[in-house]
Amino acid sequence: MLGYLQEAAGLSASVAAREETATRLAEAERYLADLRLVQGERLAALERLRQAAEAARRWRELGARLALLEAAQEREKQLGLRRELAASRAEVEEQEARSQALGAQLVAAAAEAETAREALSTARAAAHAREDALAALNAAEQAHAQAARYGEHLSTEAQTLACERAALPDTAPTEPAPDLDALHRSVQLAREQAEHAEAQVRELERQLAQGREAERQRTQAQARAEADRAALAREQGRVTQALATLAPEQEKMAERLQAATAERERVETLLTEAQAQARAAQERRGQAQAERTRLQAGLAPLRRELERLEAALNAYARYGEGARNALRLDHPGIVGSVADVLTVPAELETAVTAALGRRLEQVVVGTADDARQIIQELKRQGGRATFLPLELLRERPRRDAALLSLPGVVGNLADLCPTDPPLVGRSLLADTLIVDTLDTANRLALAYRQRPRLVTLGGEVLEASGAITGGVYAIPAAVFWPTNAAFRSWLKRWMRRRRLWTR
Repeated sequence: MLGYLQEAAGLSASVAAREETATRLAEAERYLADLRLVQGERLAALERLRQAAEAARRWRELGARLALLEAAQEREKQLGLRRELAASRAEVEEQEARSQALGAQLVAAAAEAETAREALSTARAAAHAREDALAALNAAEQAHAQAARYGEHLSTEAQTLACERAALPDTAPTEPAPDLDALHRSVQLAREQAEHAEAQVRELERQLAQGREAERQRTQAQARAEADRAALAREQGRVTQALATLAPEQEKMAERLQAATAERERVETLLTEAQAQARAAQERRGQAQAERTRLQAGLAPLRRELERLEAALNAYARYGEGARNALRLDHPGIVGSVADVLTVPAELETAVTAALGRRLEQVVVGTADDARQIIQELKRQGGRATFLPLELLRERPRRDAALLSLPGVVGNLADLCPTDPPLVGRSLLADTLIVDTLDTANRLALAYRQRPRLVTLGGEVLEASGAITGGVYAIPAAVFWPTNAAFRSWLKRWMRRRRLWTR
């Protein structure tokens, strides 16, 4: 009655406009609520990204500081080792110089000792000569004594002869004269013996003079030899004392040289190890830089994947309240939404969106008991959703065998858009045929009464009953489909493993 009155009064158009406006306002309110939810999620994701970027920046700064500190530490360690090596080399050179000086002193001492030995040998030879001279002098003294005794004997004989001569008578003896020749011969013999004795005396005197000169020279030589012997003894004592003093110093020098050599070897070993560590650190630094470059190169795809993941999550924000709450539950029986398990080529996104509509939000679960548990949870959280338990799904019969080869027919939707698991596609999509245009769909509908649903690539739907649906979608098809096929495949695997994005 009210409708007739409004029609009569000409208010029906206003009432319809008001109702449409109220509907649009309600739709706008819902859209604004969805936008607020999306904004909150994006702000949360932005905060997470900001924290991740801050952590990455901090990590890069700490990595750079760590690399700088490690390089500075390695350089300081190498400089310290170089200084130690230089000090060790200087000490080794000093010890070698001192060792050479001690060697030169030892050589000089050995030369002095050899000179002393030669002087001692000369002194010993002089002593032997003195002993020989003493023996000759003794022999000369003995010969001189013998000559003196013989001279005394001759003097006695001369005196006796003189006495005998004086006792001779001045007158001729009565006796016959002796043989003068024999007397002359006796006198001559006595004279010869006297001359010979005098010659022996002169020879003995000459030998005595020579013996005395030799004794004087021997005495002088002995005095010089004694002085040389004393000097040699003093020099030998000094050399012996110097050798005794230098022996411990030489041992100390040898020990210090050995210690310095060992220290030099240790420092060289440490330097070699430090150089090896420096090379290893450089290699690790290069590897770290390469790894950092690789990670930075992989960061951009990850960010794009994150954006696509946010797009997928924002798609959940476009879902109804029940489907959204169900998909965000961490329930092990959830496989994902129908949109998640579908693999849709880009050219078929509009057609699939038109063919399934809100059925894209339906939740695929493993068993009916899983659906029951999730429904109980939705009763506490709010919202309603449709569930597709895999154990209850049945394949739909296909009625497109005569149509697949006709012009304008693209194919059966179950074949064009495979699902994982396949039973979902055979249950939901097997009765839908994709064609190119609405004219083709009308032509097929007129020619074949027993036919499946027909959906065009532009999104028009011709039901088996004959109803036609078309126009512009309020929700774009891209809301349900991330634009990257690899990402969609990854997202479906992620969903199958129950790793859902939490709020």
